[in-house]
Amino acid sequence: MIKGTFYYDHAAVLPMAGIYLTLRKMPGFNRGHESGHLRQPVTNSFLVEKRFFLFSGKLLVGISVYQMKKKFVRVYQFKITLKGITPPVWRRIQVPETYSFWDLHVAVQDAMGWQDCHLHDFAVRNPNTRAKERMGIPDDDGELDILPGWKFDIVDYFSMKNSTAVYVYDYGDNWEHAVKLEKILPRDKKIKYPRCIDGERACPPEDCGSIHGYEQFLEAIMDPGHVQHEDMLRWAGEDFEPERFDPNGITFDDPRKRWNRLWE
Repeated sequence: MIKGTFYYDHAAVLPMAGIYLTLRKMPGFNRGHESGHLRQPVTNSFLVEKRFFLFSGKLLVGISVYQMKKKFVRVYQFKITLKGITPPVWRRIQVPETYSFWDLHVAVQDAMGWQDCHLHDFAVRNPNTRAKERMGIPDDDGELDILPGWKFDIVDYFSMKNSTAVYVYDYGDNWEHAVKLEKILPRDKKIKYPRCIDGERACPPEDCGSIHGYEQFLEAIMDPGHVQHEDMLRWAGEDFEPERFDPNGITFDDPRKRWNRLWE
């Protein structure tokens, strides 16, 4: 499965693979001028394929990044609880032990019901150094000290002795989720993973203004006489029910496809 294909005309970085390259794109590039390729693994999860092209007597290099499928024998069961809301909004999910923090992020987004249109990070303790580390999408300036989540696997951080993390989504609304590893289970080959096995209450709508904004939103939709009742129902969708959740209705996106959309 292709992770992404990149053609550069300047010194650049492939962030998911940590590759630093200087490539040149020739005017009038045509994929039909392919002359060879080289495949090489760069991490446990990624494979880089270099394709070489000759155009007008000059060498052009294209890069394709693939995520390699890994077999797994164990499943990690997490409980994800949105902090600060009562009664709580929570989900229980099971994911392959081979998941990276990026993969876990996608699973949390899908299980909760977020739309993945804001930044995120996991704050988790490194079991070797005991220091807190943040996994997500590094900022351009490096001020937030966030490590690339696709480079780090959950199996290297989570254990029954190191079982908790905090997942933050949308730095504006600042939705904090308590992440708790509950069990490490043998894989059932009859089951498709990841999956959501339990949970309660609907996820707040995107961009509703954090906990306080969500409380105001609920007041408006619950009271037909509220001045914003009709506007809020129209904004969130008239079928929004804060107490409704069905784990059987959850579908999980392929983290690789989500990644491709991120870098388009």
